Amino acid sequence: MKLLLIDPTLPHPGEAAKIRAFAGIGDIDLTVLTGNVQRDGTREVRIEQSNIEDVNLHIGRVTGKFPNRTIFLTELVKCLQKRPDVILAYSDTDHLLTLQIALTKGIITPKSKLIVQAWENQQKSMKSHPQANVLLYVLDSFLEKTVITIADGIAARNPEAREILTNRNLNIPVKVIPWAVDTDLFQEREEKSSEKFTVVYVGRLDRAKGIMDILKAVKDLHDVRVIIIGEGPYRKQLEGFAVDNRLDCTFTGSVDQPKLPDVLRGTDLFILPSRTTGRWAEQFGRAAVEAMAMDIPVIGSDSGSIPWVIGDPELIFKEGDISELREKICRFVADHSYYQAKSQYCLKRAREEFNWIRHAQTAVDFCREIA
Repeated sequence: MKLLLIDPTLPHPGEAAKIRAFAGIGDIDLTVLTGNVQRDGTREVRIEQSNIEDVNLHIGRVTGKFPNRTIFLTELVKCLQKRPDVILAYSDTDHLLTLQIALTKGIITPKSKLIVQAWENQQKSMKSHPQANVLLYVLDSFLEKTVITIADGIAARNPEAREILTNRNLNIPVKVIPWAVDTDLFQEREEKSSEKFTVVYVGRLDRAKGIMDILKAVKDLHDVRVIIIGEGPYRKQLEGFAVDNRLDCTFTGSVDQPKLPDVLRGTDLFILPSRTTGRWAEQFGRAAVEAMAMDIPVIGSDSGSIPWVIGDPELIFKEGDISELREKICRFVADHSYYQAKSQYCLKRAREEFNWIRHAQTAVDFCREIA
């Protein structure tokens, strides 16, 4: 089977393991197309070819705002002229890039099958649109409707996304193919370096991520320290609360992906306290799964896909419930046997369910079904 994998996220250093996993499947003729740069807000990440050797890789110039307004300026036509059996696009149903791929495919290689991805785990409406802009909502709705009309299959990244699409009675198959993490980079801890019980959060610092709930939960727990990793508009409020309440709390700012395991190695418990809004619910929680892959137990709220990702109801608290979160933290601090059991559970779940090799094999199996 000739497979064209179009992956605009590849410049991110954490995504190279994904391509290596696809390349390790021996009975496919794999071509990979990615953009030369990924822009995420003010950050710009350029691809490093050294991370993905021995792959038939095409690097196209891209323009536009990542991720939903990006298009290829070069290489897309060249890759489609190879007439792949299946095009696997790691681009969402309402993204401009996905429409570009779908329309260009229809002109150059109409017999090729197209699979796109879907992350959205909330019903779309004008009120739930991220920009709350009528014109953008109409545009995104048009993009999605057109793409779904052309596509031959959809890879849903969580069960909620599949349910939403299935309820629309589409005439194409939808399969849950979860995201994954680099389990070679995020290895099981050999020994923790910190003596004080350490809670950690990694991710964007904004109100919807619920980080203030962590600080409120540990406010009276003097034997617990907190590390907050990431940047965002909510950082000043968080720092102010930590100072006012004399918390043992460190804000590191952003940490590059290759260095993140070294920071996590000195922590005991990861908390993902996301809060659902009218426009967003947690769709995966990659940093939490990376922690799980290092045998760091994870507590998460019941926002979006978190309960499905973690998989253990004992590790889930009702979003915004500070008392319940504090109780769960205290149990991890006080009960060593419980800590060890949940640590091993999280390790096993992350490494078995959310590794790139399993992801790639599931995706290729879906491609064969479609082809």
